[in-house]
Amino acid sequence: MCFAAHGVLCGDSGSCGSQSLISVEKKKGQKPVLVDSASFVILGMGRMDRDQEQIRISKETYAQVEGERIWVEGRICAIKEGERSTVLELEEVVFKSDQGKKEYPPVVVYVKSGEGGNQELRIGRRIGVWGELERFSASGNPGQFDYEKYYHALGMEGRVFGEEIQVIDWGFS
Repeated sequence: MCFAAHGVLCGDSGSCGSQSLISVEKKKGQKPVLVDSASFVILGMGRMDRDQEQIRISKETYAQVEGERIWVEGRICAIKEGERSTVLELEEVVFKSDQGKKEYPPVVVYVKSGEGGNQELRIGRRIGVWGELERFSASGNPGQFDYEKYYHALGMEGRVFGEEIQVIDWGFS
């Protein structure tokens, strides 16, 4: 038996179960179990709040270091080798600048192939690199690709074009 969102009682066929907001499922010899889709909405709102907080923190930090050459440290979580450059995704990121040390959400680091001994770059290693932080650009025109939203969906909040890369901790790989 299932109650649809508009309060109409649907039959035992179960045909309305996936369409309803609240359903009551009863199995033989058991009490009815209330399945509430609103809990999924609430969980989604919690995720959205966390995303908004991450965006706020990254924008505040970016405003503090904008235009500065900074030291970026982080643990490599992905490596993509290209013809002219290597792309590293860093997590557990910390920036060090004139304003001090600041944690930051994950970033993408671009380094020229061969720079800093890329053969030493492995997932799990903690590296440091000098560079300038940039935020991804939002779309300027309707229908244009939005790099900011794309990389945010991947969990990345900025990019650094790196120079003078150093392995700080050899990690587990």
